Amino acid sequence: MPTDSRALEIQPDLIIPTGKRKGHNPSVASIYRALADHAKREAYPEAVEQAHADFSLFFIYRPRHRAGMGWTVPDGV
Repeated sequence: MPTDSRALEIQPDLIIPTGKRKGHNPSVASIYRALADHAKREAYPEAVEQAHADFSLFFIYRPRHRAGMGWTVPDGV
Protein backbone atom coordinates (compact mmCIF):
# COMPACT_ATOMS: atom_id res chain seq x y z
CA MET A 1 0.00 0.00 0.00
CA PRO A 2 1.26 3.47 -0.73
CA THR A 3 2.05 5.94 1.97
CA ASP A 4 -0.18 8.97 2.45
CA SER A 5 2.19 11.11 0.41
CA ARG A 6 2.17 8.57 -2.45
CA ALA A 7 -1.65 8.44 -2.44
CA LEU A 8 -1.73 12.23 -2.53
CA GLU A 9 0.70 12.19 -5.47
CA ILE A 10 -1.40 9.84 -7.60
CA GLN A 11 -4.80 11.31 -6.63
CA PRO A 12 -4.77 14.11 -9.27
CA ASP A 13 -4.05 11.54 -12.00
CA LEU A 14 -7.16 9.49 -11.17
CA ILE A 15 -10.57 10.55 -12.48
CA ILE A 16 -13.93 9.03 -11.60
CA PRO A 17 -15.43 7.82 -14.92
CA THR A 18 -19.13 7.49 -14.02
CA GLY A 19 -21.73 8.48 -11.46
CA LYS A 20 -22.52 11.59 -9.51
CA ARG A 21 -18.85 12.58 -9.13
CA LYS A 22 -17.94 11.88 -12.76
CA GLY A 23 -14.86 13.86 -13.79
CA HIS A 24 -13.69 14.50 -10.21
CA ASN A 25 -10.73 12.99 -8.38
CA PRO A 26 -11.37 10.25 -5.81
CA SER A 27 -10.60 10.90 -2.15
CA VAL A 28 -7.47 9.41 -0.57
CA ALA A 29 -9.78 7.12 1.46
CA SER A 30 -11.36 5.84 -1.77
CA ILE A 31 -7.92 5.11 -3.18
CA TYR A 32 -7.01 3.11 -0.07
CA ARG A 33 -10.32 1.17 -0.20
CA ALA A 34 -9.76 0.31 -3.87
CA LEU A 35 -6.18 -0.82 -3.21
CA ALA A 36 -7.25 -2.92 -0.20
CA ASP A 37 -10.03 -4.56 -2.22
CA HIS A 38 -7.61 -5.31 -5.05
CA ALA A 39 -5.05 -6.79 -2.64
CA LYS A 40 -7.73 -9.01 -1.09
CA ARG A 41 -8.84 -10.28 -4.52
CA GLU A 42 -5.23 -10.98 -5.49
CA ALA A 43 -4.55 -12.84 -2.24
CA TYR A 44 -7.67 -15.04 -2.39
CA PRO A 45 -8.64 -15.57 -6.05
CA GLU A 46 -10.39 -18.88 -5.33
CA ALA A 47 -12.67 -17.20 -2.78
CA VAL A 48 -13.64 -14.55 -5.34
CA GLU A 49 -14.44 -17.24 -7.92
CA GLN A 50 -16.57 -19.15 -5.41
CA ALA A 51 -18.44 -16.01 -4.37
CA HIS A 52 -19.22 -15.19 -8.00
CA ALA A 53 -20.46 -18.74 -8.60
CA ASP A 54 -22.64 -18.67 -5.47
CA PHE A 55 -24.07 -15.28 -6.37
CA SER A 56 -24.90 -16.29 -9.94
CA LEU A 57 -26.78 -19.35 -8.67
CA PHE A 58 -28.82 -17.20 -6.32
CA PHE A 59 -30.10 -14.83 -9.00
CA ILE A 60 -31.67 -16.61 -11.94
CA TYR A 61 -34.25 -14.79 -14.00
CA ARG A 62 -37.47 -16.65 -14.54
CA PRO A 63 -41.17 -15.72 -14.48
CA ARG A 64 -43.00 -15.55 -11.19
CA HIS A 65 -46.51 -16.97 -11.28
CA ARG A 66 -48.26 -14.39 -9.10
CA ALA A 67 -46.11 -11.28 -9.38
CA GLY A 68 -45.31 -11.11 -13.10
CA MET A 69 -41.66 -11.20 -14.10
CA GLY A 70 -38.77 -10.91 -11.68
CA TRP A 71 -35.78 -12.44 -9.95
CA THR A 72 -36.45 -15.70 -8.15
CA VAL A 73 -34.45 -18.38 -6.42
CA PRO A 74 -34.50 -21.62 -8.44
CA ASP A 75 -36.24 -24.69 -6.99
CA GLY A 76 -33.98 -27.04 -5.08
CA VAL A 77 -31.29 -24.50 -4.21
